[in-house]
Amino acid sequence: MAFLQRDPGGDDFINIGNSVGTGKANTPNDVLVVQALLAIVFNNITRFKRLRPGNRPVVVSSKLEKDTPKLIALFQREELKRPNPQGFCDQAPATTSSQLKFSTQFNLFGRASLFQAAISPEELIPRLEREHPTLQNLPRRASELIIGH
Repeated sequence: MAFLQRDPGGDDFINIGNSVGTGKANTPNDVLVVQALLAIVFNNITRFKRLRPGNRPVVVSSKLEKDTPKLIALFQREELKRPNPQGFCDQAPATTSSQLKFSTQFNLFGRASLFQAAISPEELIPRLEREHPTLQNLPRRASELIIGH
């Protein structure tokens, strides 16, 4: 199940509990998060929009759609510059991990956040909670809790 995690700058991002992609756990809540982020990126940002399979809008269904792994792989190739994109999205590592900057989930959330900031004063997490009520009140990873917050 998706959860909130702090990034190195102290801001929240939504992480996934289980991997999303062909042959992965594909927990509906995690699939919803990945698809919602893919939809923001691929339905709105011109350089990604032109890459959509069949030029179709991204479907957000909480079920692994045929295009979901393709879109993940396209994001990995275009944004993360991976020569052999895997087409699946794993949970981002802990905030203190040096590997966080290579995480598909962390970078997908970051790219969607940049777009959101450019078009609206509303931040990305409230937008996702409004558009997808099942994402309201996400738990915070226990290791990320800050005393007094």
